[in-house]
Amino acid sequence: IIKTYPAGVKATPDDATKIAPFIVSEEGGGGSTDVGDISWLVPTVGLGTATWVPGTSAHTWQAVAAGGMSIGQKGMMVAAKTMTLTAMDIFNNPSVTG
Repeated sequence: IIKTYPAGVKATPDDATKIAPFIVSEEGGGGSTDVGDISWLVPTVGLGTATWVPGTSAHTWQAVAAGGMSIGQKGMMVAAKTMTLTAMDIFNNPSVTG
């Protein structure tokens, strides 16, 4: 898939093994979801996992194709396990929610 990227996109398969630093941002990013409406009423959190080949742009055939590949399936499992274990922590110790 990386071979199909437009010129100038710098990505390698090794980029999938890198973990981005945790950053708290007080500024909004591009794009939107309906979670903003919910966050006015209850605390919310976001989670991102690698489900695309590094360098993939959203809304491309490469992004769709990755969903049927091992990177998409492995990323989905990481997200599912993370959400499940987080829910278990909250249910077993409600004080973690502040």
